[in-house]
Amino acid sequence: MDDECFEGLKKTYGQSYSREAWAKRERLFISCCQKTNISFDMEFAVMKELLYKLDVIFTQAKLDLAVVSKKLGRYMYQLDEELKLNSLDARKTGAVKNEANAKAYAVKTIKEYKDDNGKSLYDYRNLYNERSIFLSHVVDLVKMKKEMLITESAILKLEASLIE
Repeated sequence: MDDECFEGLKKTYGQSYSREAWAKRERLFISCCQKTNISFDMEFAVMKELLYKLDVIFTQAKLDLAVVSKKLGRYMYQLDEELKLNSLDARKTGAVKNEANAKAYAVKTIKEYKDDNGKSLYDYRNLYNERSIFLSHVVDLVKMKKEMLITESAILKLEASLIE
């Protein structure tokens, strides 16, 4: 198996990646996952190497997921607070007549406010939500592959005992 892919994953993790850097990281995760195919005629040495590589993917994905989840939680909290404050402000100033209009006004106000990067709280929430979903699927895929390896290992042990 190509070690460059796995070494690349280990170099950086848990960072706040730019869109370009994140796209590269996603491609790296995908490439590494695709290089961990399980065949049913594997020897124990190959299985051990594969387990190591799956562990690299799993560890890096979980570390990235921890950072992404933390940021997503922070943006969700900020968004919720801003919605409450803008909704309350809209009602106090008389800009709206009812609760439904106050919420719509708050959402519009928050979407219109952009930071120095030209992004709203909604943009950040969506960005980190997408990353979280991707990493969760990588983790699930690695877990499935590890389970397949356990099954294959058990089959190999059974076959070896039957031959003896």
